[in-house]
Formats: sequence, structure tokens, C-alpha cells
Amino acid sequence: MVVVGDSFVAGSQVSDDQGWTEVLRKQTGLSLYNLGVSGTGPNVYLNNFVLLGRQFKPETVVVTIFEGNDFRDAEPLKTAVDLQQQLQSSQQSINVADLAQASPVTRGLTRLFTEVLADIGKDTPVPGYQKDMGWMPLALNTPKGAQYYSFTPKKLTYLYTDEAGFESSSEWRNTKAVLEQFVMLSKKENFHLVFVYAPSAPHVVMPLAREKIPAEQLLRFARYRLETLSLDAEAFKRDVFAKLESRENVMMHWCAQNGVDCVSTTQPLREAAAAGHQVYFTYDQHWTPEGNAVVADVVWQASC
Repeated sequence: MVVVGDSFVAGSQVSDDQGWTEVLRKQTGLSLYNLGVSGTGPNVYLNNFVLLGRQFKPETVVVTIFEGNDFRDAEPLKTAVDLQQQLQSSQQSINVADLAQASPVTRGLTRLFTEVLADIGKDTPVPGYQKDMGWMPLALNTPKGAQYYSFTPKKLTYLYTDEAGFESSSEWRNTKAVLEQFVMLSKKENFHLVFVYAPSAPHVVMPLAREKIPAEQLLRFARYRLETLSLDAEAFKRDVFAKLESRENVMMHWCAQNGVDCVSTTQPLREAAAAGHQVYFTYDQHWTPEGNAVVADVVWQASC
């Protein structure tokens, strides 16, 4: 098996043995090659597979699409040379960031903020916050106690589109062109192709607390990103929940039309969260070890 994707494949924020690809490899004994590269998008996934993944002659190829930015980051298809330059440029940016993180100045400032300044006034309530924005972080009451999830207004408003709007967008058009290339390669080289849909945290957890999210607070939260929202609070809340599934529905419908295996991790992650498993980190968009374990099981069921 060859797996391509971004940080959700690379295993961001978890140890090397907790990422879902490694969990899957250990559970099944598969020869699994992880070509995930953090901070990249669909064009690079295709490039990585064409230049690297094909040499393994895989029986199964898993392509993970993260709705949080993969549609937004997809560009019109480029030549292999252009894609290689894009990958190298991305890697150079990552290396510069790594150097900055390793700087003694950066480490010193981090210690100052975390060990000294972070404690100042930490128990002092923000005036008016509970009344105006108290639903965030989102608290889920579960059999194992409260679980908390936090995300920015951008993560929520990015999902605020209907199916027709997304289907006609350049975001979907560019991503679909990459998916079509994978389909063509699967037929030409006779491997089992599986697309995995990776949802963002608000998509997964918000329906679990719908009745507890105050409409006025939700609208106020969204207006940090979309200042011109003119709907009344209750109408906006209904609209938000009606549109959460739009991107996923479009992709799943396309897969069904084209006879391609496409598995969503949304419902399994949602069920795990409802049962009390913290599937995303509270203040990070990535899957926790528990979330990775859920995804490993879903992918195995879809690929076997």
C-alpha cells in the first residue's frame, strides 16, 4: 500500500508509532509506504506518487483529501517539472521554519511566554466573553466526561457554502482534475484506488452539540471572518448546519458516479467523539492518537 496526503498522513502532532498509517501497518502486517508531506496539496500528492510511489508497484493506493485546505490549495495541473519545483520550494520553506524554531532566541521567547507570562491573569475572566462568545471552546458532554474542541472562525466559515456553489468552484474543479489523474493511473497500472475524505474538526463535532450552541454567539463568532453576514441568528445557525456536509457530499457523489472507492471518516470520528474519545486536539486541527486509531480502522475496512 502507498499512501499520499499532507500532515494528516504524515502524522502531525503524534509520535511516529501513533499515526494512522503506522497503526494500520502494525495491525495488518502490510508493506506500507507513507508519502505524506505536511503543508502540501493535491498536486504534490500526484507528483509524489508519480515520481516515488509507482516504483513500489502497489496493490492499493490511498489518497487522503483534507477538506480544511486541500480544496483551497489545489491549483491547475502543472507539468512534472513544475510540480517538482513546487515540492522543492515547499521543502525549503519547511527547512527555514525548522531553523527558526531551533533558534536560541525563539526557544528563549517560548520559555518566557509559557513559563512566566502565561500565568499572569490566567484566572481573570475576559469581560463579556461568556455572554458573547462562551460556546468556544465547544464542550461535548460524553460518557467519559467533557471533551473540548476549539477552532477559528475561518475553519467554520470555510464550510459555509452550498453544494452547487462548491461544485462550480475552481477549488473543486482543480481538485477533481487531480483525482481524475489518479483514476486514470489506477486503470492503467491496475491498482486498487481508495480516496479518503478527512473532515475538519467543526464538521465532525458541531452536530454533536447543535442544541447547546447559542445562535447569537455562533453568528457573532462567524462575523469575525464574514463581517457582512446579514442573516438573523437563527437563520444563520440553520444555514451553517445545512451546509456542513456540502464539500463532502460533492466529492462522495463524484466518486459514486465514477465507480471509485471513496471512504469518509466523518461519521466514524463523530461516533468516537460522542462516545468520549478526544479525536482532535483541543487547540490543534489534527487527529489525536485516538482519532488516528479510528482512521486506521476505517481505511483498512475500505481497502481490504
